[in-house]
Amino acid sequence: MRNDGINSKNIIHSNGIIDENYAIISADEELYCFLGPTIKLITDAIHQIDMDDFLYVMERLNKFAVKSMVLRIRRFDNTFRWCLVTVEKSQVHVGGREHINIEISDIINLNNHYLALTKAFDMKKQEYKYASLMSQEELFEIAGREINDNTETQVHLLLFSIDKTEEMIQTYGKEFLDSMLDEISTALVEYVGERGFVAQFEGNRFLIMLKNVGNESNLRSFIESSRNKIRWMYVSRDSALNMQFTIAISECPRNGRTLDIIQKKLYKAFELAQNKGGHCYIIYKEELHGEL
Repeated sequence: MRNDGINSKNIIHSNGIIDENYAIISADEELYCFLGPTIKLITDAIHQIDMDDFLYVMERLNKFAVKSMVLRIRRFDNTFRWCLVTVEKSQVHVGGREHINIEISDIINLNNHYLALTKAFDMKKQEYKYASLMSQEELFEIAGREINDNTETQVHLLLFSIDKTEEMIQTYGKEFLDSMLDEISTALVEYVGERGFVAQFEGNRFLIMLKNVGNESNLRSFIESSRNKIRWMYVSRDSALNMQFTIAISECPRNGRTLDIIQKKLYKAFELAQNKGGHCYIIYKEELHGEL
């Protein structure tokens, strides 16, 4: 049986960033799983009965002020949960984009599981520390072993590219780009954590291997969260820096049961994404993209 990755769709202290129009700029993967990966406006998830209370607080929220409220929030399955919602208007850097930090906790889950999850997290932290960035040869070797040795293991390969790096060099310089790629590699390694591995691929591209993500909704939540968090690392400092990403994804066993075929479909998905002009992601599906 597959592991759905995030077993509970209830959330504790899940964070996001919204703009002045309540559009979601960035959010934790758990929040995308809770609300659904296609959510664009936080107001779309708030029960109409509670909307006036939410808007009243937001319209009177001063910079750096923190306000909390209890609202009914719509989950991915169209059911509502009572949630503790905390908001803070902020501005990370002078000249950066003003934004609102939002934290959402499912109250029932918060009450029933907070202490247990905290204890489990502390124990896990003792056992595990983040791996470092590896070479693509090492990552492919690990992926090949996982595919060959364990037919029950689900393996995703992601090719993650930073777009328009030549324009960044012209505007900000080569030193800025090199520093940015170092920061992004560190962020990806920490974000993937024990779920997989990250490798430098070519220049502005990274290779990610994930184990047992589960369903496509979980995969899309991972993609939305990772690219939006990385984008916000830089947009929060300079709102003129328009970060864009091209991402390709292939999966074992869905796309095949050998590393060779998974790699080829990964590269084909990336080629298709580039042909669309980039700034998108493509999950390889034979019924859409054909067999090789």
